[in-house]
Amino acid sequence: INYLGYEISYNQISPSNAKIQSVIDFPCPKSQHQLRQFLGLLGYFRKFIKDFARKTAPLTKLLKKNFKWEWSETHLEIFNSLKNQICSKPILAIFNPKLPIVVYTDASRDGLAGILTQRNDNIENPIAFFSKQTTNAEKNYHSFELELLAIVRTLEKFRYYLLGQEFTIFTDCNAVKNAWNKQSIVPRIARWILMLQDFSFNIVHRAGSQKQHVDALSRAFNEENNSQIKQVLVINENDYFREAQNIDKNIKHISDILMSGDQQQHKNIFNDYDLRGNKVYRVTPFGRRLVVPKNCRWQIVKANHDDVGHFAFDKTLDRIKKTYWFPKMNRFVRKYIASCLPCLYHKERGGKKHGYLHSIPKYARPHHTLHIDHLGPFVESSTGNKYVLTVVDGFSKYTYIKPVPDTSSKHVIEKLEEIFSILGNPKRIIADAGTPLTSHSFKEYCSSKGIKLFTTAVGLPRGNGQAERMNKTILDALATSSSTTEKNNWDSKVTQILQGINSTKHRITQHSPAELLLGFQLRTDTDLQDIPSEDEEMVDVTKIRKQAAENLDRNRVEQNIKFDKHRLPPKIFSVGDLVLTKVTSFPANSESKKLLPKYRGPFKVVEVLPNDRYRVREDIHSQRSSRPYEAVVGLEHMKSFQLQQLN
Repeated sequence: INYLGYEISYNQISPSNAKIQSVIDFPCPKSQHQLRQFLGLLGYFRKFIKDFARKTAPLTKLLKKNFKWEWSETHLEIFNSLKNQICSKPILAIFNPKLPIVVYTDASRDGLAGILTQRNDNIENPIAFFSKQTTNAEKNYHSFELELLAIVRTLEKFRYYLLGQEFTIFTDCNAVKNAWNKQSIVPRIARWILMLQDFSFNIVHRAGSQKQHVDALSRAFNEENNSQIKQVLVINENDYFREAQNIDKNIKHISDILMSGDQQQHKNIFNDYDLRGNKVYRVTPFGRRLVVPKNCRWQIVKANHDDVGHFAFDKTLDRIKKTYWFPKMNRFVRKYIASCLPCLYHKERGGKKHGYLHSIPKYARPHHTLHIDHLGPFVESSTGNKYVLTVVDGFSKYTYIKPVPDTSSKHVIEKLEEIFSILGNPKRIIADAGTPLTSHSFKEYCSSKGIKLFTTAVGLPRGNGQAERMNKTILDALATSSSTTEKNNWDSKVTQILQGINSTKHRITQHSPAELLLGFQLRTDTDLQDIPSEDEEMVDVTKIRKQAAENLDRNRVEQNIKFDKHRLPPKIFSVGDLVLTKVTSFPANSESKKLLPKYRGPFKVVEVLPNDRYRVREDIHSQRSSRPYEAVVGLEHMKSFQLQQLN
């Protein structure tokens, strides 16, 4: 039978005589346009010619832009050789879904290759060849990644042959067999493994010396050629589902019972199922739904989730239920979406967040706990300062504002020494996770002073809310105070701002920071009237500190109640769990951040900390720098990372 340029006979296919004659009669090309026509004609039979890309490479060079046309004897020899190969009428076997299927794959730095074969009477017949040159980025992949990529690309090309079929893959990379068992993998490999879940196959390791046919294809590239494999058979959805159901043992059993017509023995099956057009349907209260074979469930969910915008569980399930049915569909869809990598990395969870407010315990004693943070950068002042080091006493709210030229640990230690020389060392310091405040030198300094250093979780400024709130007050004051002066003199305003903050009654404590810390009210530059000593109000320090402690406790309870009513109970992670962490800052460039991933990882939980915090670390097998990434992360910036096993 001659069909679409092919001659199809029993169990085999070859180019038709008319097409062969068209190749024979094609004149020697005299321009790029004629050469492109010849390669297009020949490309229709690309699957019949082994090493097609390598053999046509010298000709494709002539098609490059700005490449001078020079037809040589070498080109003529290749032109005639390709003609002769088609004239020899190469033969490929016709795909038979009932025969065992074998796929050979191989990869090198230069290219990827695959061969689809079937065994019949102990003879292995080729069905189609595939070969593709690697991109510049792929050339830098590890050999393990290249071998896995060769499997992915080969199965993509032979997708219509392999979907719903069980087959065997032979590869010469033994590590590929273990890729599915790894607990910790890079996102790129995780995406490939998810793509391969559409197929049902076994992987067998075979040394390269026993796979020379496919090994040669992967290493034979000099020029890029991404021609599509031409398919002999086109399978529509009805044919596909009919064949897929026939392969599924459970559905085939139901189909046989329905075809038998024996309703007495199998009343339940006849009530629950129906047979139409040789396809099995499930009878539901909403109408008949096509029963999905076990090996096809992945692609049905993928088509109704990945291919339509990655909608959430309810919308995805609703789309599937309109047409399809299979057992435990809800559970399957939920697990699939929970493992969807694009959703994991790009979507934020809506609704209430997990975790309650954990207020820092307040001690009714000044200078017990200090909150520190940097503010800036500002315009460099005439004295060389660009930042402000803010230090706030957690109880009295007494504030220190120290202009500094940079945020280095050196200047932090210098300014803290000035404070400690007057009031002594505090019991603890609370700081964010910035490098200057988590450096080895700063930790050593705190340890030498007997100070406990607590760092807040990444991206949770409320953990150091005292300093963050004071920074806003300082920034507003500096901006307004410097509005009528030179911008490079902003640090000259610090003293008057500092006096104003420490001499003004605090909203929560109901006393000024100076009264609580020092026991008297500060005299500032604006106090022009001299109040006689006998008229000054005496401050009972013990009494006002007790009042301040009661006010702080009352406010803490109110804040906890207000915060927690909009939250859910904390989700618990354990050491060893894999998690993704929210990206809290992006590179400062002009690129839009709207479509960038909102999470990164996966990271491993290495320590469970108090107050819904966890220490996470980059796995040693997937680290991107010489030192693995490590950070303290709050619960609300974490999500579980699990690649579900779907059966």
